[in-house]
Amino acid sequence: MAIHMMTGFEGCDDATECLAILNAYTYYSQYGGFYGGNGYGYNGSRGIRLSHTFSSYTDRGIRILCLLPTTLVGKTVAVGSHYYTQHTGYNTNYYGAGAIFAFHGPDIRIYNDGNRFIIHRGTTYIAQSPEGTGFGVDQWHHVEVLLFSDASAGAVTIKLDGVEVYAGTGLNTGGADITGVRLSSAYYVNIYAQYDNIYFADELQGILNMVLKRPNGDYDASDFTCSSGTDRYALIDEDYDGDASYIESSTVGHKAVFDYEDYTGSGDIVAVQVNTVAKVTDAGSRTIQHLYVQNSTEYLGSGDLDSSADEGFELTSAYPGQGVTEPPYFEVLNTQPDGTAWNTADFNALKIGVEVTA
Repeated sequence: MAIHMMTGFEGCDDATECLAILNAYTYYSQYGGFYGGNGYGYNGSRGIRLSHTFSSYTDRGIRILCLLPTTLVGKTVAVGSHYYTQHTGYNTNYYGAGAIFAFHGPDIRIYNDGNRFIIHRGTTYIAQSPEGTGFGVDQWHHVEVLLFSDASAGAVTIKLDGVEVYAGTGLNTGGADITGVRLSSAYYVNIYAQYDNIYFADELQGILNMVLKRPNGDYDASDFTCSSGTDRYALIDEDYDGDASYIESSTVGHKAVFDYEDYTGSGDIVAVQVNTVAKVTDAGSRTIQHLYVQNSTEYLGSGDLDSSADEGFELTSAYPGQGVTEPPYFEVLNTQPDGTAWNTADFNALKIGVEVTA
């Protein structure tokens, strides 16, 4: 049971950066807008908002397609998110008619109509949860969906705020591989849909909250030179700032490893995702891998989830995370580097960085 990709959008300042960290692009954008950053997330944190502002019934609005890592593409995908709808106009009978999640490939769509969840395959009705299991507007909820894509033995499970409200088997859920998940504003007038704490996995994970932790000290970083000053961590501990501050090296075997802020929350740590923004500045090629130091032992990360194990991240001449096609170089650790389950004390003692490996 593994998480393959997750984000709480912390560190994202605008819609473009939110799209990038989701490995997403705008799917349809007529009569609406897409926003990201501060104030759009759960409890006022960072998140995304998809708005629909057309004043008649129409299948229009904002949708973004999040492409899944190739490690997750297949027949079974789970997705979860904090989700919020806000009605800003009229026609309140349609306030919840949005596709919360739609699975790209088999085209399975999960709607909430304010009273129940409704499952469609394209425009074909499949099933629905019991009455009273949906939710209305102006309130945050946590929604999870597990889909198995099959033309006759398909299955769908839906959880609302951690409670199972629908579980169906023997369904026609298409059968095609699931290659992405669409997030959508409502199809009917003047509805905002907001998302935060999104995960993509191979099983339901429960209610997750993403917490951002930044470097706060140099552990073993002297191999890399500084764009200014002498504290390496201070040049990479902020939101993306282009070439205003950075560290660099051109030598294979060079390492930069850092202390990180402690986790002080009460919830269990389920997984850790490391996001790195880097580029190559000359005509040659360079590859980096994440490097972890646990109890004084070094562990190299496996590298790109879309590549072979241990291949690392081959850098390009542009920073990832600033367009709509390439997320930051990220790696999800569902266990600690030594293979044991996560715990707070070990996380707080963990050192994280990169090594130039080719």
